Amino acid sequence: KALFISACLLFITGCSQLNPSVDDMSKSYQTVIEKFERNSLFLNVVRSSKNLPLSFMSIPSITGTGSVGETVGLSANVVSAVPTTPAGFLSPTTGTYYSPSLGVTLNRSFTFTQSSLDNEVFQRSFMSDIPLASVNVISNMPEEKRELIYSLIFDKLVLVSPAGVTESLDNNPLDPSYPEFQKRLHELMEMGLSTEMQQHYEPVGTLMTPSQVNDALFRFLDVKDAKRLIIREQKDPVTKKSAYQMYQKTQNVRFCFEKTAQAIKVKSMYGAELFCHDRLDTKSEPLKEVVISEGKNEYELGITIRSTAKVFTYLGHIVTAQSKENPTIPTLWSMPTVKDGVQVPAEKNVPILVVSKNKAVGKVFAEIDYEGDTYIIPAENAGHSTQVMSLLRAIVALNKVPGAIPQSPTVLIK
Repeated sequence: KALFISACLLFITGCSQLNPSVDDMSKSYQTVIEKFERNSLFLNVVRSSKNLPLSFMSIPSITGTGSVGETVGLSANVVSAVPTTPAGFLSPTTGTYYSPSLGVTLNRSFTFTQSSLDNEVFQRSFMSDIPLASVNVISNMPEEKRELIYSLIFDKLVLVSPAGVTESLDNNPLDPSYPEFQKRLHELMEMGLSTEMQQHYEPVGTLMTPSQVNDALFRFLDVKDAKRLIIREQKDPVTKKSAYQMYQKTQNVRFCFEKTAQAIKVKSMYGAELFCHDRLDTKSEPLKEVVISEGKNEYELGITIRSTAKVFTYLGHIVTAQSKENPTIPTLWSMPTVKDGVQVPAEKNVPILVVSKNKAVGKVFAEIDYEGDTYIIPAENAGHSTQVMSLLRAIVALNKVPGAIPQSPTVLIK
């Protein structure tokens, strides 16, 4: 009996350690969702390599439940020594046994909705060229990743010489001009190719006198924030008196070249107007003055931006290149970096995306089975693969505008 009571106490104490916690369930959820998103993106890359339609699913909501139940019981078979007397009846003899029972039930479950993104709102954004504003957001990642970013979102480079000769280079691993595209892109990166967002003030209406401003002031206050309007004082070029002009503030993004050591080369080839404006960033060191020799603009540079759909097509071509009879793995330069105060030189042949088909690898980053084949992205010695998948997730997320995810679930899974 003492042993049974002790076991019960230990059992109940142990049950207190099995209670499902929100932290544990949240970690489990995040791990599952991360794997779901990673494999979903990879599956569409493989579909693209086979020229098959893409399909996207999302999990907009999830509900988790958890419970612990415990049971303690005792069953006995008592054989009495003298069943004819009360004392003898309660006195056990040979054959008597006690059978304690302990039980615990631990339950953790999730209920989530899975919705399809294959609707008009998502597809319109998915099939449209990636806006330059989004390119600027993505390009604000560390500089050493910028060439990889541009490799994903640039569809074509067009260069026109002063003689009018046009050179068009497609960013397609299966195209003969692909090595030349990569060479040109790397040259542009070394020259400081980047993006910047600029504010412009477009005049709205004509110059106004002070009395006209007073008449329009209340109407201006009603719309100034929604229409991004401001009023500036300036001289009337005719009367030389004070006048007021209303402006609408707009923002636009453009490609430009940062003022690096190759600024002279940039100006001689493309012109000084393609330099980025100086940053008004007081936290960073000021840019050193670059002395630029006079020269004329010799080349015109055109950059075609892809849609998100074409980004998947590009990665599908990379998978196709590795699945050919004579496989090739498209590579990139890596930008030189500084590590522990030491300059690390650029590497020339860093794989963009490594995909193993029906071959065992070590640690796995993503794995799918599709049409009888197993495709794996290794977690180690795979070049830029993990960074590519991270960037791909960000690019797809930018297409999930309000309304892209249906309010009602397509599939309910329990």
